[in-house]
Amino acid sequence: MSDSQAENLARTLLSVVDPAACAACLDTLEAYVGDQRAGRDYAALHPTTAHHLDACVECAEAYALLYDLAELPAAALPTPARIPPPDLSFLSAAAAAKLAELLRSALTHTGNQVRVQLSPTLITAGRAIPPSMAYRDAGTPALFTLAISDPTPAITQLQISAHATSTDASRCTLQAQITLPDRDWPDLAGINVRAVGTSGTLNAQTDAWGVALFTDLPTADLETLVIEVEP
Repeated sequence: MSDSQAENLARTLLSVVDPAACAACLDTLEAYVGDQRAGRDYAALHPTTAHHLDACVECAEAYALLYDLAELPAAALPTPARIPPPDLSFLSAAAAAKLAELLRSALTHTGNQVRVQLSPTLITAGRAIPPSMAYRDAGTPALFTLAISDPTPAITQLQISAHATSTDASRCTLQAQITLPDRDWPDLAGINVRAVGTSGTLNAQTDAWGVALFTDLPTADLETLVIEVEP
């Protein structure tokens, strides 16, 4: 054994495992194997990787596995029996966070009166969130759903949603559903709700289940509509 070989062996045996060095090695393994299989001087092209593979058993095992896979013909590569669906739950969380921020900007109140200013951005964000309270007698998917928890001490939850009519997409039904801290189903009748838009002001009162409906609204008016609730 030459002096240089002995020195290299000693340096390798005395090397301390470094997670950062392992990560750097694994990042270069594909290029390392590619250059090796292409007949290039891979050790000279990747000296740090070559030295690390001499000292780290785990990275050397990863290199051997990658090299063996690279040697297999494409037809021989294993095919999973089932590919699980991707977990996109983080998208729902991001959409909910964005909607909550937009709702804070759209919400104002004076005393117990709550005022929600709709906008194209708010409606678009509300399309990605499933309703938290059931929309009764809805025959079409919701155009949007906005659920606001505790907008004032006098209101536990306010949910606003809209559905296009089944016969004319240019018209819609708007629903405001309300729950109160001191009253429960079926004792939620008589809460005043207003829809203020370019076509004028519409007034409604909730039924025993806390639902106020505005029917046959122009769908185009939703983007500038103001909903006012006064329990």
